[in-house]
Amino acid sequence: MRLRQINKKEFETFCKASPLSNFFQTKEYAELKRKEGYHTYFVGLDDSGRLLAATLLISSEFTITKKRVFFCPRGYIIDYRNQELLNTFTKELVAYVKEKKGILIKITPNLMLKERDKNGELVSGGMNNSKCVENLLDIGYKRISSYYLVNPNFLYTLDLKGKNNEEIYENISSDVKSIIERNEKIGITISKIEKEDSDKFLSILRNCSNRIDYFKKNDKSYKNVISILSNYNMIDVITAELDIDKYLEVTRRSLENVLNDNDLSAQVQKQLEIINSLQYKYGHKVSLGTLLAVSYNNQYLTLCIAGMDKFKNFDPISTLIWESIKRAKKLSATKYIFYGMDINLEKENNLIHYYQKFNGKAVELIGEYDFVIDQRYYQKYLKKQEKIKNKK
Repeated sequence: MRLRQINKKEFETFCKASPLSNFFQTKEYAELKRKEGYHTYFVGLDDSGRLLAATLLISSEFTITKKRVFFCPRGYIIDYRNQELLNTFTKELVAYVKEKKGILIKITPNLMLKERDKNGELVSGGMNNSKCVENLLDIGYKRISSYYLVNPNFLYTLDLKGKNNEEIYENISSDVKSIIERNEKIGITISKIEKEDSDKFLSILRNCSNRIDYFKKNDKSYKNVISILSNYNMIDVITAELDIDKYLEVTRRSLENVLNDNDLSAQVQKQLEIINSLQYKYGHKVSLGTLLAVSYNNQYLTLCIAGMDKFKNFDPISTLIWESIKRAKKLSATKYIFYGMDINLEKENNLIHYYQKFNGKAVELIGEYDFVIDQRYYQKYLKKQEKIKNKK
């Protein structure tokens, strides 16, 4: 067995066949990172012409020394239960990285640790990959604390396989269904944002503090994502818009139905005043929120969900998620993946309390690990990470 650089086609074919397949281990994600100035490599463990493991490597440099940090986002693509294979791949990879002045290899495997239900509770007798963690630690990988995590360790997924829209909708909580139906009634619609209109997406995003996003308020990164992934038909960007004229019409009809009830009539009159002010300020339509997702290998991954602060009473996020679930089904996705949640599932404002209303399940990944090659420069790297964390 030997490690070698592999071409994009070899890499893609191998990864797509693996249960660990994910967007962050793709040639398209590599292209995004190169656009941001990183070096990228595709490597695989070859056994007489057959690949047994592979990964996308992304590296960045220290400015003066040119020492490098190597990162395998949501990788490796390997059988983590096979300690001998994992050990061989690690040794070969360390030798490869050393030649390129690498000081460490960071991995964030796309592998579930222990099976959890929709509320984040452990499933009795469920899948357990603790052995994979033991294998990594035995080989010499260092587990990273939650404070330093590069990627979230908890996701939320919704199984779409074999289900039609009606079945999925039936399992959504009643309060979210009420919001979705009300929003449709008053004129909230979903429209697609095309590649050339990426500024519209960014302008909405800038007015949203209520947001969950992968790129941490980096406009340039999002522009690259939309520009590059549009070329591969992998990106889906949508916005929720309020048709103010329809909202006004629906509310006027409501007033006619409550004229004999003074209290309700006063409430509707007040609502009409608010709508008239919206119409005066925004005209016929106004954007309420946006969602950006990536479609890859039957997976639909949300990288950004955001609602405009001033319109949070409409809860556009519920509508955006439901519409994107329907879009995922049209794209033949079998899994809908909500981006990360807080590691502390008990936190009152944790996203799990929102996501669970869609009746999926929480996914705890096995964590983030560093394989240290140069201890001295690794300490410098940690100090640099500490400074970055303290600025946030």
